[in-house]
Amino acid sequence: MTLNFDNNKNCKAIENISKDSTDRTFVKEFSKRYNANLLKQTVKICKRLTLAENAHAYNMIASADNKIELLSGVKNNEPTVLKIRVQDGYRKLFHFFCKDQCSEFSLYKDWIGQFTDIDHIYIYEMNKHNYSKA
Repeated sequence: MTLNFDNNKNCKAIENISKDSTDRTFVKEFSKRYNANLLKQTVKICKRLTLAENAHAYNMIASADNKIELLSGVKNNEPTVLKIRVQDGYRKLFHFFCKDQCSEFSLYKDWIGQFTDIDHIYIYEMNKHNYSKA
């Protein structure tokens, strides 16, 4: 799959650490924005996402806690939001592009579970709230 990242500081930290997890500057920036113990899990998930042909293939190799899921509560005319659990509740949130069009996101009303069509995703947020402590 192809990963695109939003142009904010949090997403840049994820993008940089997924490209080079040995660069001390990237590690420091990631640790400043997120809990340092998320580093290894985030790198692992990003590598698996890029190696997988599509979301269905990723879900076949991912553990039960790291599968791509649909986020509930999204309105019909808004882009579909998918999520991945990162270590006990941190979630990476992303949209995916319509098949053969990298200019617009797939809308929620068009979602029918087409994980095999998801091969280009746009990561716009990684939630910092730890739901496991709630």
